[in-house]
Amino acid sequence: MHYLQAFESIEHFERELAEFVYYYNHKRIKAKLKDLSPVEYRTQVLEVIFSDSAYI
Repeated sequence: MHYLQAFESIEHFERELAEFVYYYNHKRIKAKLKDLSPVEYRTQVLEVIFSDSAYI
């Protein structure tokens, strides 16, 4: 998605927005999250939590 981009239709806008949200959550690397994407970081944290026998 480009800043100040003109969209051809509402469907085009929705498609671009969905692509941006996917990028933001799945592809964007954050140094604060140990160089992982937000989804990778949350998945890693949940695996640690649920691998602990106290939560089973």
